[in-house]
Amino acid sequence: MKNKRIHLIDDEKIIHDIFQRIFKNDPYDLTISENKSQAKTNHSSNIDVVILDLMIPGTSGIEIFKELKKIDPDIKVIFLTAYGTIESAIEAIQQYGTKTENRAGHQGKKHPQRKHSTEKGIERALLL
Repeated sequence: MKNKRIHLIDDEKIIHDIFQRIFKNDPYDLTISENKSQAKTNHSSNIDVVILDLMIPGTSGIEIFKELKKIDPDIKVIFLTAYGTIESAIEAIQQYGTKTENRAGHQGKKHPQRKHSTEKGIERALLL
């Protein structure tokens, strides 16, 4: 069976490290981008799901999403945020039919269900 391809777009190294640990032995290929330019360069239509931070320096996750949607009209995305507002989550859901995951409060803490809930979110996105 072919590995599922995940494109993580987040400017924080700690988030990169967490996702690399989560998916190091799983049937997923992880591509990491830190900014809009890298995201556009690294993205292709054979990516199965994008995990995208709403807050990216110099732009926003929603702006990156709009650019990637031009390249990949069938894009599946999960927005992450530690700083987003309820309004930004509602905008993402209303305009783009997406699910958001708030990671606030989990930074620096062990979170035993993080891997399970992350995998479940990805599985749900892949079924859409």
